Amino acid sequence: MNHLLRNYCSIIRESAPKRQYICQLIYAHCSHDLQLRIKVVQSLKKHLKSDEIVYCCHAFLISNEEVFNEQWFDVFLYYALIGITNPKVNIRVYSLNVLNTIARHNADSILDITDKIYAISRENHWEIKAQCLEFAITVLNSYRNMSHLLTT
Repeated sequence: MNHLLRNYCSIIRESAPKRQYICQLIYAHCSHDLQLRIKVVQSLKKHLKSDEIVYCCHAFLISNEEVFNEQWFDVFLYYALIGITNPKVNIRVYSLNVLNTIARHNADSILDITDKIYAISRENHWEIKAQCLEFAITVLNSYRNMSHLLTT
């Protein structure tokens, strides 16, 4: 997998239009083994060397997940929480996208960061505002399933 990942990352660096497809291939190669998936996510920085591309790949990788897995999503949550404070707009956008994906799968796990998302929503960049709006819609839609929280 290490040799394959290096080659995939080379394509990801050189061809932006192929990034999503290569991330789908990476996910397919390691989808059977959670520890391998986590190792791949953690080693992307080493092979890609660009934070912006790493966060882009995070957004593509987590979008492939169909079932909530707390250990898997915690890896992305960790990086996303770091990314939303990054000065680069695109990294914040990708991080918000990851948070939106997590919220779609399990909004309970992400409710405690709504204040951070609200603070970010005041920025002037439309891309960030759009991701924050999507987050708000996702959380509000999930309230139907979380009616027990509304009483508290």
